[in-house]
Amino acid sequence: MFLVSYGTLLTDMTLYQFANMVKGFAIAVGVAAAIVMAAKWWQRSQRAARVTREAHAKRVYATYLLQAMQHPELARPSGEEAAKSRARTQYQWFLGFLLTTAEEILLVDPSDTWRETIARQLAAHREFLASAAFREGPYRGLSSELKGLVDDAIVHGGEGPTKSSNVRPLHANR
Repeated sequence: MFLVSYGTLLTDMTLYQFANMVKGFAIAVGVAAAIVMAAKWWQRSQRAARVTREAHAKRVYATYLLQAMQHPELARPSGEEAAKSRARTQYQWFLGFLLTTAEEILLVDPSDTWRETIARQLAAHREFLASAAFREGPYRGLSSELKGLVDDAIVHGGEGPTKSSNVRPLHANR
């Protein structure tokens, strides 16, 4: 029945009407193709932006790690080194560098992976981060997101809610 009525419809149409029908289908197909192309471009641009943000965060973190390797005594001072005035001052400068690096990373790429990495780095300094001198001074200037990571490092030692099960810190004594 459909074929008969469709055939009748085609025979009753003028060439002008048939051309308009074909043109309408072509426009619809073109619009659909344009929408698909725009969606693919948007996905690709978002992926590229994410990769760029992650690369920038890695460069910032690499700068921090370079400083930590060049000054390992500042990255994790022993109790007797921290008691010395000069070492304590240098340690506080180093920790300020760590916090600045963490702020920049969180601005560039606040993903869970970077939050976990920052939390582990902060956990090594939880004694200083919990001190009244830090809480009444530099802590006040931190972003709310970094304050949350500092608080988590103090309470959970970097092994709290921000730590995923497949990420483990390296330990030299294991």
